[in-house]
Amino acid sequence: MAYKVFISSIRDDIELAKDLSRRLEDVGVSVFPVEKTVIPAEKILTTVNRNLRKADEVMMLLTKDSGASPGLVSELGMAYSMGKPITPIVVNLDPENLPPVYEDMRYIRYADLSDYIAKLAARASLRKAG
Repeated sequence: MAYKVFISSIRDDIELAKDLSRRLEDVGVSVFPVEKTVIPAEKILTTVNRNLRKADEVMMLLTKDSGASPGLVSELGMAYSMGKPITPIVVNLDPENLPPVYEDMRYIRYADLSDYIAKLAARASLRKAG
């Protein structure tokens, strides 16, 4: 069974989310679709909830515009309540500028993402073998 990642981001960061998704898929990690289409809000919430339940890990893209986004904070709360591992990916933010909800979380800088993806790929390979 493939290791599954849910990427949480805002619309303005869609290109970053697509890049992250491509990089994860290149190493064999399954990623839920990152593009949100124009559909009713209740359907989006249902889809996000279902995909979060199926995910093995949740990655949150944190930029200067997204950190306090109500949608991101909501997805963080859902993932946390489901006991999902949450990995904030920090893009061009200094630690002192992180919103309080993320301050105590272990995060990965976007510039250091290659190392994290390599470790994730190893975990994904073990999962496929097991």
